[in-house]
Amino acid sequence: MRPVLPCPRPFWLLIASALGLLVLGFVCWLVGNPDFKHPSAYKEWCARAGLVLILAADLGWLAALAKCARDWTPPARFWASVLVAVLLSLLGLVILFLEYGVLNFGDSDLPPYQPDTPFERAFDFLFWVVTIGAMVFWSGAVLYAVLLLSKYFKRRLA
Repeated sequence: MRPVLPCPRPFWLLIASALGLLVLGFVCWLVGNPDFKHPSAYKEWCARAGLVLILAADLGWLAALAKCARDWTPPARFWASVLVAVLLSLLGLVILFLEYGVLNFGDSDLPPYQPDTPFERAFDFLFWVVTIGAMVFWSGAVLYAVLLLSKYFKRRLA
């Protein structure tokens, strides 16, 4: 007997392509980071293309979640968005732990102040991208919870 996936195959392809876009966008942004020595027009366009690819990956994840959750019940949609928000929040904590705990990037914050390296700036950028994604999902989950509760209380009062 063949196992049944909770979502159709195009959903998993959309998730895989969004993850690929995220990795490609981050590498492209890192290569084109204007903080590297000898900035050029190529590097600026590469950095901008990396940001666009990361945005496309975020939109791909949202589209994949919306496509998969189309036939779900409202509480299942709510818990799916909460799960994604928790995972993004944990990923942000892991990035901070790697940045300051393992790789000791915070050493340049002590006198004499040294500028951050491009690798440090890349970690900060990745942290902010993940944190903003978590914030969007947490905000959506809170608004959806308010919507579900208002519908519940309307039915109870009617």
